[in-house]
Amino acid sequence: MKFLKKFYIWEKKQMENPKTVLSVWVAFGVLFGIGIDNIGVGIAIGIAIGTALYTNKKKKLSNKD
Repeated sequence: MKFLKKFYIWEKKQMENPKTVLSVWVAFGVLFGIGIDNIGVGIAIGIAIGTALYTNKKKKLSNKD
Protein backbone atom coordinates (compact mmCIF):
# COMPACT_ATOMS: atom_id res chain seq x y z
CA MET A 1 0.00 0.00 0.00
CA LYS A 2 2.85 2.39 0.81
CA PHE A 3 4.34 1.68 -2.59
CA LEU A 4 1.10 2.62 -4.33
CA LYS A 5 0.88 5.88 -2.38
CA LYS A 6 4.47 6.75 -3.28
CA PHE A 7 3.81 5.87 -6.91
CA TYR A 8 0.67 8.02 -6.97
CA ILE A 9 2.55 11.02 -5.54
CA TRP A 10 5.38 10.52 -8.04
CA GLU A 11 2.93 10.21 -10.94
CA LYS A 12 1.06 13.34 -9.88
CA LYS A 13 4.34 15.27 -9.83
CA GLN A 14 5.30 13.91 -13.26
CA MET A 15 1.99 15.04 -14.78
CA GLU A 16 2.94 18.64 -13.98
CA ASN A 17 5.59 18.37 -16.70
CA PRO A 18 4.06 19.45 -20.05
CA LYS A 19 6.19 17.03 -22.09
CA THR A 20 4.94 14.10 -20.03
CA VAL A 21 1.33 15.08 -20.66
CA LEU A 22 1.98 15.26 -24.40
CA SER A 23 3.61 11.84 -24.52
CA VAL A 24 0.85 10.23 -22.44
CA TRP A 25 -1.83 11.50 -24.81
CA VAL A 26 0.10 10.38 -27.89
CA ALA A 27 0.37 6.90 -26.34
CA PHE A 28 -3.35 6.98 -25.59
CA GLY A 29 -3.98 7.97 -29.22
CA VAL A 30 -1.98 5.00 -30.47
CA LEU A 31 -3.94 2.63 -28.24
CA PHE A 32 -7.21 4.23 -29.31
CA GLY A 33 -6.17 3.90 -32.95
CA ILE A 34 -5.41 0.23 -32.50
CA GLY A 35 -8.81 -0.21 -30.87
CA ILE A 36 -10.69 1.38 -33.75
CA ASP A 37 -8.41 -0.29 -36.32
CA ASN A 38 -7.15 3.03 -37.69
CA ILE A 39 -3.83 3.94 -36.09
CA GLY A 40 -3.40 7.17 -38.07
CA VAL A 41 -6.64 8.65 -36.78
CA GLY A 42 -5.79 7.59 -33.23
CA ILE A 43 -2.38 9.24 -33.38
CA ALA A 44 -3.93 12.41 -34.81
CA ILE A 45 -6.48 12.54 -32.00
CA GLY A 46 -3.78 11.88 -29.39
CA ILE A 47 -1.53 14.61 -30.78
CA ALA A 48 -4.40 17.10 -30.95
CA ILE A 49 -5.46 16.53 -27.34
CA GLY A 50 -1.87 16.29 -26.12
CA THR A 51 -0.84 19.53 -27.81
CA ALA A 52 -3.79 21.39 -26.34
CA LEU A 53 -2.98 20.18 -22.83
CA TYR A 54 0.75 20.79 -23.39
CA THR A 55 0.20 24.46 -24.22
CA ASN A 56 -2.26 24.81 -21.35
CA LYS A 57 0.25 23.39 -18.83
CA LYS A 58 3.04 25.51 -20.33
CA LYS A 59 0.97 28.69 -19.89
CA LYS A 60 0.10 27.78 -16.30
CA LEU A 61 3.77 27.19 -15.46
CA SER A 62 4.82 30.49 -17.03
CA ASN A 63 2.07 32.35 -15.15
CA LYS A 64 3.23 30.81 -11.85
CA ASP A 65 6.75 32.19 -12.34
